[in-house]
Amino acid sequence: MHFVVALLAEARPLIDRYSLRGCAEHRAFSVFSDADSDIRLIVSGIGKVRAAAATAYLHVVSGANSRSGWLNVGIAGHASLPLGSMVRTHRITDAASGRSWYPSQTIQAPCVGAELICVDRIENCYHSAAAYDMESAGFYPIATRFSSAELVHCCKVVSDNLESPVDVLRHDDVESLIAPRVPEIADIVSQLQAEERCSEALMAQQPDIDAFTERWHFTVSQRHRLRKALWRWSLLAADTELWDSELAGSRDGAGALQCIERRVDALPIVLTSES
Repeated sequence: MHFVVALLAEARPLIDRYSLRGCAEHRAFSVFSDADSDIRLIVSGIGKVRAAAATAYLHVVSGANSRSGWLNVGIAGHASLPLGSMVRTHRITDAASGRSWYPSQTIQAPCVGAELICVDRIENCYHSAAAYDMESAGFYPIATRFSSAELVHCCKVVSDNLESPVDVLRHDDVESLIAPRVPEIADIVSQLQAEERCSEALMAQQPDIDAFTERWHFTVSQRHRLRKALWRWSLLAADTELWDSELAGSRDGAGALQCIERRVDALPIVLTSES
């Protein structure tokens, strides 16, 4: 499980909750970890470029695999939500490029959902009914290169609004805003850890993905689709041979993926009940 936060003040409540310790060997970023719980946290600094770099750095130094959870926690502005309320992101938009991403909604969270607009400068006007931050558009596309989209999420705590603008926000206020939301964040972490365990179990059952990637080239998004298709196959048709002349005759990764997905979609779903 991996946290990416911009500020040390945002990190302190999480460091305390999970008894994390600083890793002296890392100098590019401040990294905290706990070997017993396999939780790691990195402090990126402000801005999407730093968030992207920190996410990639933590992936490398932690040896994270494609079944690891990632959570970006921090503060954000919102026009009308009260200070201290927490939002879970269902859409991330980079204000500079207009590009958007849509985080999976597979986990349950005791907070409102909101669009998150990532800006390059502090937002004071709140032009839309969205939350505003400065890291999500750097964090999310990088984290989803390393892990399945279902395991990558952003949660933000409202630190400023029209009635209490960011200009009056003090550094000490940040920690006091995050701390009361730690139980809710911990609930999300528990769900992500359960997803990690489920993903590990399914991966252990599925056919070796290397057999496919060594034969054909797949894009990052195609790899995610391939993993999901193989998981479904292992659950619904574990005793049935997937490889045959049709699949082996696929000209490229896209063709092989279409063949596999077509077969998986045609599999019957058998519901069983215990008497």
